Amino acid sequence: MKISTLISGFLLLCLSSGIAEMRIWSDKKGNTIEAEFVNIFANKVVLTTKDGRQLKVPMSGLSEADIKYLSAAIPPKIEITVDVDKDRDTVSSYSSDYGTYNYERKAETTKCMAELKKTNQEECSRSLVAHLYVIGEEIQRGSRKVLNYTKHEFDFKYSDFTSFGSNPITVEYTKSDYVSNNGYKYEGYLVVVEDSLGEVIVIEASQSAYEKHYQKIRQASENSVFDDDFDIVKRR
Repeated sequence: MKISTLISGFLLLCLSSGIAEMRIWSDKKGNTIEAEFVNIFANKVVLTTKDGRQLKVPMSGLSEADIKYLSAAIPPKIEITVDVDKDRDTVSSYSSDYGTYNYERKAETTKCMAELKKTNQEECSRSLVAHLYVIGEEIQRGSRKVLNYTKHEFDFKYSDFTSFGSNPITVEYTKSDYVSNNGYKYEGYLVVVEDSLGEVIVIEASQSAYEKHYQKIRQASENSVFDDDFDIVKRR
């Protein structure tokens, strides 16, 4: 599911209004004006003055100090791609010639690799952190579990691209015609990118339920188990 474009666009608007403040802006010729930042459109910075006038100033004409201010304040637009590599092996199996009794124990190894690309042209000097959650489903109970959690700190100062991945995760499950199936299987992933203040920049999830409950998932740690509402279950 590709939700990153929608989320990043919405959050860009929210965060931009969140940093709005009256400040002195200057161009490369030394001209100054007091205004607040609105947004960036077509490589022009939209400003609003105290008397309500709206100005559109070319990015290329702003002073170096203003460019640094924008690069630190404006969240980047990020496109996230996640590659999932799964490998299944049969650990043991049994089939009976009498009746329909069949039994298999399988091992499933999964590794998720996330690629993050900045898609807007504006510079970004923000320190960012990405959180990757690999989630499995318990076959017998239907609950979910964080199979692996990986944290990645990065910025886009020198490159518009970064990548990171989970460790290989191996889980086992059984399939049987006689006894109850049990164990865990890989279900999906959630990637959340935040700035240093914890403001969410973009989300990428393999399932809409992860997107809906991402705040609860963010409170979990590796091996946390969730119920159907993604509340953490404490098991004895």
